[in-house]
Order: sequence, then C-alpha cells, then structure tokens
Amino acid sequence: MENELTHPKYIYADILIALADADGVVDPRERELLDSFFDQMELDKETIQEMWLTPRTLDVIESLLSDIPDRTFKHCILKDCYLLAYADQKIDPEENHFIKRISGIMDVDAETKQRIHAWVKLSLAQKDEADELFGPGAATRIGGY
Repeated sequence: MENELTHPKYIYADILIALADADGVVDPRERELLDSFFDQMELDKETIQEMWLTPRTLDVIESLLSDIPDRTFKHCILKDCYLLAYADQKIDPEENHFIKRISGIMDVDAETKQRIHAWVKLSLAQKDEADELFGPGAATRIGGY
C-alpha cells in the first residue's frame, strides 16, 4: 500500500477524503460522489477503504500538496474540492477553511480560485436545470432513453 499512496491519484483521493471529513461528518452524498470519482479513477477499493478509515489531517495534506508541481492537477483538485463541498448543497465553514488552506499551499492565486469556484457553481446550477427539464441524468443520455 505504501507505493500506491505516493501515486498522485491516491494523493488526490486522500485530499478529497480529508475534505469530506473536515467537518467531522461524511454526508452520504459526499461518500456517493467520492465513490463515483474513485471508480472512474480505477483506484483499488481496498486501499480506498483503508483511506476512509484513517482520513489525513490538514497538516499531512499540506505536506503532500507541497510536492505537486502540476498546475492542471492543482486546478482539478480545487474544482473537485468545490464539487464535493457542494454535495450537500452548501459549503460548510470547515470545508471553506480547508479549501482556502490548500489553495494557498498549492499557490493558486485568488482570481483563479474564484474562477474555479464560479465555474463549479454555474455547472451545478446547469445540472439542476437539466434535471428539472429532462429528468435526473436524462441530459447525458441520447434521446432521453
């Protein structure tokens, strides 16, 4: 498991699990969203289960992030942090604090952070409108089937 945990995909998962646990309660919607993310990323289910049992502290997350130079990785993790934070329709103060700290560690400037946040809010609003118009998930199905 040690080698896996140093892989950027597992660091990514670690960060998201830590955010989900930031307020001390993992909402079922957060867990469902993350399980979907981790399935798409093809992460080992046993490793992920172990990570859920021992979420990292923000200090550990900060040290993991300090070694990531990839700009796209940083922007994507910030996007997914906002998506996760909105899984229960609102960003809790602990989640906001977590996102603010990691964006600082990743050296994402305030304008870029704001643009990513605005994009996530717009995307979620558009998804909600599509669900209302076409039914849940219908907007991504061909012909509404």
